[in-house]
Amino acid sequence: MTWLLAFGSAWLIGLLGIAAAWPRHRRLRDSLSLILPLGLGLGLAATSAAYFFCAAFAPAPLAVSSVLEILVAIALVVVIRRRRRVSAQADGSFSGLSWASCLAATLLVQAAVAAVVVALRGFAASPFGLWDGWAIWNMHARFVASGNPGIGALARSPELIWTHPDYPMLIPASVALAWAICGAEIPLVPGLVSLLFAAATVCLLVGAVSRLRNALVGCVAGLVLLGTPFFLSQATAQYADIPLGFFILASCAALVISAQEGRGFLFLAGAAAGAAAWTKNEGMLFAMVAAACVAVSGAPARRRERLPVFLGGLFLALVPVVLFKGLVAPSNDVVSMSVASRLGQVADGSRHHKILSALMTELGRFGEWGSCPYIGLAATLLLSGRPRIGRPEKTVVCMLVLTLAGYYFIYLVTPRDLSWQLTFSLNRLLLQLWPSAIFLWALCLGFESAPKPAVGRRTLAVFVAANLVLGCLVLSALGRQLAPDELMEGKVDGSSVAVGLGQGWYGKEGGPGETWSWSKGRSELRIFVEGDTPGTSALEFRVRSLGTRVVTARFFGGIVWKGQVAEGYQEVEIPGLRLHRGINTIE
Repeated sequence: MTWLLAFGSAWLIGLLGIAAAWPRHRRLRDSLSLILPLGLGLGLAATSAAYFFCAAFAPAPLAVSSVLEILVAIALVVVIRRRRRVSAQADGSFSGLSWASCLAATLLVQAAVAAVVVALRGFAASPFGLWDGWAIWNMHARFVASGNPGIGALARSPELIWTHPDYPMLIPASVALAWAICGAEIPLVPGLVSLLFAAATVCLLVGAVSRLRNALVGCVAGLVLLGTPFFLSQATAQYADIPLGFFILASCAALVISAQEGRGFLFLAGAAAGAAAWTKNEGMLFAMVAAACVAVSGAPARRRERLPVFLGGLFLALVPVVLFKGLVAPSNDVVSMSVASRLGQVADGSRHHKILSALMTELGRFGEWGSCPYIGLAATLLLSGRPRIGRPEKTVVCMLVLTLAGYYFIYLVTPRDLSWQLTFSLNRLLLQLWPSAIFLWALCLGFESAPKPAVGRRTLAVFVAANLVLGCLVLSALGRQLAPDELMEGKVDGSSVAVGLGQGWYGKEGGPGETWSWSKGRSELRIFVEGDTPGTSALEFRVRSLGTRVVTARFFGGIVWKGQVAEGYQEVEIPGLRLHRGINTIE
């Protein structure tokens, strides 16, 4: 239960901060779909910053950061007690569920059940995350958890430049704090951080759209996000792109809601933008863009009233970013480039062509859907009536467009191989903006928000019971074990033989033109023969290891191959295999 304590304390800090900034005329319990995800995200941002700098400069980081959290919690409680709520009104975000919204909510709940199963299977296949998860973010978490006060010197060492030590520390420090509380490096923790941010993104999207429109549109928006396969596959990848997408969505949603609710949400919008900068380098671009858009939107008198509040939340959240960049992190590779080389690359027409071509290709296949959903989303806009685009929504459009333009500029000036960087990062950059794009799409639907009566207890009980039954049916359907031939990679040369991975492997990883899997130790290759046995067969594959070791392959107890494997690929050929019908296992 210790990791629950780790995340629970961060969540509590965030909830107290949200309550302190919440409009006094609104009841907190009526907006839990907004308060809970915002509290989780901002709480992790605050506690990760405190623990990171305690780990970098204090001898007992966990004790010092715990004392700081207690002091902050006490201060927030004092602020909340002084800001007594006056004539609290219900905002009814989820009240008055119509039959249509009940159906949409049921579909959303069952989609969430299926998504959890997918996420758990993804974690079981890759418990340490995908490449960037274990090679960058979790490695940084180990640096912080080591308790070594020389983190700054460690980050600047030439041997670690490839791990991007200039990346902000919200994710690594959150993982390291949970490890410190647990007393061990539990693999579940970074996977749980990744999954919590994915769940918080869905909850925040549904809650924000329901607040601004109605529950039906909010559930539909959540279904679109949960129906994005790439979002689900990244939910347990342990990357920082979904957490960054959460903070971008939080800033955009709070900014739009602030037009109705006032200064509290405007402060939260700035704080979320600053937390985005503490999550990943791209978040600093978004924070600058958001501040610029708020500074120029609205009438001059309105700008003078709103901008200081937004900047107050932004600057407060940027404090750890400034300290990290100034005291610990080495310079970024893009920032350290000379101005002349940047201007030369900006004027290179071939780079523009390559970026635009990759963007068009990626937009066509983004999301990993079986078919492109954009036509359906556009048709829904046309059929729903006249879009409702106010000044806050226009500001959010400008924020997202300028952020995308900033990504484009970074590709122009990057010192790394452009083709490589487009291949391995463009889809994740689009994923960062995807929840906010769905948020804008839902707001553009021509549905009016109307006063909604409260939901009766009987209706709520029927809704809960129906979803429990349907959830059990979904789990039973998804719990079916795959047949042996469904696990195979595919038929060999059009014959009745298929080859695949058995037990003892982590999930698949891939790059352009190839896929691979890491072994857990003792692993199995399986050859499935569907029809008549093909007599003798030969099996060819490649193996490699990050450290030199001897690998032995056994077939029916006998050694069929043995060799020394190192970092370079070792070609393996096993001839003369006598296969039988069914599954043939090579250990």
